[in-house]
Amino acid sequence: DGGAADGGDGSAARLRTGEATAMAAMASDASAAAATAAARAVPGGAGARLAVIVGGGIVGASTAYFLGREAREAGWRVILLERHAIGAAASGKAGGFIAADGWGDGITDELHREGFALHEELASELGVRSYRKLPTKSVSQTGGKPGRNTQADSAGSQGPALLNAATTRASQMDDHTAQVTPQELCDRLVEAAKASGVEVRMEGAAGLTESGDGNYAVRLDAGETIAADRVVITTGPWAVAAEDWLGGRIKVPMVGIASTSLVLQAPAGATVAAQAC
Repeated sequence: DGGAADGGDGSAARLRTGEATAMAAMASDASAAAATAAARAVPGGAGARLAVIVGGGIVGASTAYFLGREAREAGWRVILLERHAIGAAASGKAGGFIAADGWGDGITDELHREGFALHEELASELGVRSYRKLPTKSVSQTGGKPGRNTQADSAGSQGPALLNAATTRASQMDDHTAQVTPQELCDRLVEAAKASGVEVRMEGAAGLTESGDGNYAVRLDAGETIAADRVVITTGPWAVAAEDWLGGRIKVPMVGIASTSLVLQAPAGATVAAQAC
């Protein structure tokens, strides 16, 4: 879904994936490097090669950030396209849970560990104020009927059983976890990318064609076409559109996962516990 640090589904892995995606997008073979040697003599100049990133979620934002750090000296320009707003979907609205070990499916364990460390580095580099390390607890019901309190509250109403201290217990689950506000992370990444020379355009991509020489044309919603040397599609579940754009020559396997997050706003002036999530 292109989402930022989100409720335990591999945000740390996906942030590191953004870095790896950026490096892969900029890589070229020896012949291409020779062909662009003149352009690279003027870093980021008019003759530079162009990489277009489609989608401004966490993967697009981190790809823009890491590409932006290296692009000018490598002879590249970078454009980030986003139709609605940076972090508009899950990337800006997820739970921001980050874990290093034991929360993936095994295949992504190394990415989890690398990404977990990267989150801390970026929080320091970019001034991400919401980042914090904190332990994760397991909360379970010890008695009563599932989903309901065994005792009514003072108003005579009944609520979720997990909110009743008399019927729940908590235990330490993982002390190597952290949390960040996803929208802030996305915004800081894009701000830093812009500062390094990345062009951010609030426009959506409506199509993509590949020319015979390996270059691409990105068609925007308004009809404009951008000629690009590399295109990185970071639109989360909307990446399936690339199958139609490229005539079915690539397949984008995508499976939806339904989940629910509740965000509670603390009253003004309220004291919130350090471990509140």
